[in-house]
Amino acid sequence: MKIALLDPVTRHDIERQLDLDVTFTVKHEDRYTIVDFEGEDEEVMYNYLATTYRVGHPLSELTLSVYTGKLVDVGKVGFGLYCDIGSDTDALIPLHALREAFGGQWSTRDYIAHYGLVEGLCIDVELTKVEVGTERVWARPSAEWMERYLIDGTILIAGTRRSELEGAIANSPFARSLTIIRICEASFALRCAEGIDPPGIVAYFGKRLHSARFGIVGDY
Repeated sequence: MKIALLDPVTRHDIERQLDLDVTFTVKHEDRYTIVDFEGEDEEVMYNYLATTYRVGHPLSELTLSVYTGKLVDVGKVGFGLYCDIGSDTDALIPLHALREAFGGQWSTRDYIAHYGLVEGLCIDVELTKVEVGTERVWARPSAEWMERYLIDGTILIAGTRRSELEGAIANSPFARSLTIIRICEASFALRCAEGIDPPGIVAYFGKRLHSARFGIVGDY
């Protein structure tokens, strides 16, 4: 098996943390640490590396499938959204893909505002085209991801840890009115109880979670 990591991992790093029945090599290529391994415990090793370090996806190995990434440079261009999927180049979600996914003939900024698509938000995207020679990648939002998180009134939060979010909510008047749903390590969805005003929640916690970015799904 083989895995590409974005962190500068050494053989010593792996050996001091794992004692498995595998043989492996570690080499560094461009921005990736490539670990090749085989043996009885190779599945265990793969799962460990994938959960301990950031997994990368070299451009030449990308397939037309679903990848998890994070939105970058949100609102800086009008022709779509960029998603960092841990490859050599960011995937472009073009405006026409946003229109196909969400419906309507809005602008990129309108989709961003209406669906709470904030900088750093973790999102699953399906790659639709990969050009290795020109180093360009196109994608569209995953339908499953949209159905799971883009529910009207949901607050999307990026750039904070669960412990920070839980602590802020526990020490607020809204402890019993909000449900935290994990999207990834630093992105979460907040579901509000009936009668709770999402913009008011954003205003309240925006003053307390200074590094976090908030978006609201729907017309608010």
